[in-house]
Amino acid sequence: MEQHTIPTRPPCHRPHRRGLIASLPLLFALIPAAPVWAADHPSVDFGCEASREVSNDLMSAQLSVELTERDPAQVASRLSGTLDSGLRLARTFPSVLVSSGNQFTLPVYGKNGQLTGWRGHADLRLESKDFQAAAQLIAQLQDSLQLTGISFSLAPATRQLARDGLIVEAMEAFRKRAQVVTGAMSAQDYTVRHLVIDDGGNLGVMPMSLLRSAADAGMPAPEFAAGTTPVTVRVSGTIEIR
Repeated sequence: MEQHTIPTRPPCHRPHRRGLIASLPLLFALIPAAPVWAADHPSVDFGCEASREVSNDLMSAQLSVELTERDPAQVASRLSGTLDSGLRLARTFPSVLVSSGNQFTLPVYGKNGQLTGWRGHADLRLESKDFQAAAQLIAQLQDSLQLTGISFSLAPATRQLARDGLIVEAMEAFRKRAQVVTGAMSAQDYTVRHLVIDDGGNLGVMPMSLLRSAADAGMPAPEFAAGTTPVTVRVSGTIEIR
């Protein structure tokens, strides 16, 4: 009896499951990843500033008189006379604003605690944007008053004008920075959610020294170096990335 051999199929080779699983991380690594944000529209906080040096255009000066007498009435009379004379002279300089300052009288005691006299003190204050006129007035006032202090600063209008220009610069810097942040996060656009403008509150008063004294020979009026004041505006806020 003849025997027939039935041919068999070669075994089917299936991919190894472990090898497939091991290759998955490599496949995912080749797929570009989108930004992962904690919220649908994340927010970013940052700030920008703009600053410049502005020439001081306002001068403030203080002149004082101090004297001693045995009688307090004599002290008061002499102080009033000196101040009245200074005020009359100052009125001939219309570009200079003048006002009286502190004025007081104190007792003076000797070694044994006995009253020996009275000391009086009075101030005269000047303010002007006309440096030349103020210098001439100071030189003439020093016949009876002593220059005890001088400072330079920005007039309110000058400071405000500088701040307005710096606000524009700081806002433009903020806008450009927002565009950079948006692009770096692969976003399309942004919305400003919060904005703060800090234009500073420092008056920038700068005490200065006399370059030349009015008491020098042949020098009718002192010369001053007004200097500059830094003005800074900072813009800070929050943008929402979309």
